[in-house]
Amino acid sequence: MKKQLIALLGTVVLLSGCGNSEKEKLQNEIKSLEDEQKELQEENKKLKDQSEKLDNQIKDLEHSIDKAKTSEDKKKTSSKDSKKSTESKKDAKSKETSDTQEKS
Repeated sequence: MKKQLIALLGTVVLLSGCGNSEKEKLQNEIKSLEDEQKELQEENKKLKDQSEKLDNQIKDLEHSIDKAKTSEDKKKTSSKDSKKSTESKKDAKSKETSDTQEKS
């Protein structure tokens, strides 16, 4: 892209040196600079759009990761709670059994 632009400017300068008046040379140079500016603005716009898309993808992925962590934490918490309740039930049964054996 830069090579093409440099070649274009070189051609403009070369052609402008071949008999054009100073005013025409400057007008040609201005025109080529304006064209270059338009190309750069379009490229800048494309890069901004691409950047926004990537930012959105990053946000979506972060949100997905947070969701997965949250659901994982809930699963761990619920499994711990169920283990505790199972252990509590076992402890209660063993106490009842030991109380029954002591009475006998």
